[in-house]
Amino acid sequence: MSAPDGIILSVSGLDLTNKEIDFLQNTNPFGFILFSRNFSNIKQLIKLIKKLKTVTQNKSILIFIDQEGGRVQRLRNKEFIKFPPQNVFGNLFLKDECLAKELSYLTSFLLGTELKNVGVDINFSPVCDLSFSYGHSVIGDRSFSEDPIIVKKLSKQYSKGFRDSGILPV
Repeated sequence: MSAPDGIILSVSGLDLTNKEIDFLQNTNPFGFILFSRNFSNIKQLIKLIKKLKTVTQNKSILIFIDQEGGRVQRLRNKEFIKFPPQNVFGNLFLKDECLAKELSYLTSFLLGTELKNVGVDINFSPVCDLSFSYGHSVIGDRSFSEDPIIVKKLSKQYSKGFRDSGILPV
């Protein structure tokens, strides 16, 4: 078996279509990324991920997601914790650095544990962008802070929490 192609694919819905199965059986992708369109509940999600991990030629497929917390949380229902946006930790850092770092770690560890339990391998988090009042609103509360030192310290804790839970952060 050759090394996987350097491509991350996505699928159209909650389950694989026959057309997707036919196509994917002849592919060797690096992984799949999940979106909100791929999720209705935990049982369905686990079933989809199991299919994704066996349908392609790559039997070591990686499953990616963008589950940051706040407004960027692909898995949204009562089965998953609604995590706060990252700026909550940056604001807390200004009052209590130790507590902000501890809560950043614990939050990402818990978030990562939820992801690992359903079969996700890699999370596109933490957001390491700097937030500026004059910057684009796409970042906004997703950033820890406008201060690069705060972003560095909290990103380090967030990443450690993910790694300790078995999730690779990006």
